[in-house]
Amino acid sequence: MNGTKIAGTTPSSHLDMVKELDVQMEMLVDALKKKGVYDNTLIIFTSDNGGLLKPKTIKSGHQSNDIYRGGKNQMYEGGHRVPFIAWWPSQIKANTVSNTPILGIDIMATLAISQIKK
Repeated sequence: MNGTKIAGTTPSSHLDMVKELDVQMEMLVDALKKKGVYDNTLIIFTSDNGGLLKPKTIKSGHQSNDIYRGGKNQMYEGGHRVPFIAWWPSQIKANTVSNTPILGIDIMATLAISQIKK
């Protein structure tokens, strides 16, 4: 750990988890930069399925699934749309956005095939 206090510093234990993720990502990026491999490292950030349905105890007004119905473990679109962020400073232009749907199950195979083709 880097000494950052997390437990109990946000309105809920779920948001504590989000803050922990943020701290861990910062530590990962710092380590990659220290090793000199950051610019040529592909970082993929995604999730397993949709966001949690907003509990009544959180009063932030945040809607994790935006306009989509449903959430984690539900059949509705809000249960399946997830963030997908790919960060690769030497290969992906900053602020590039695509609305093309992808399947997370294909990520490993796609990366493996791209290495075979080289």
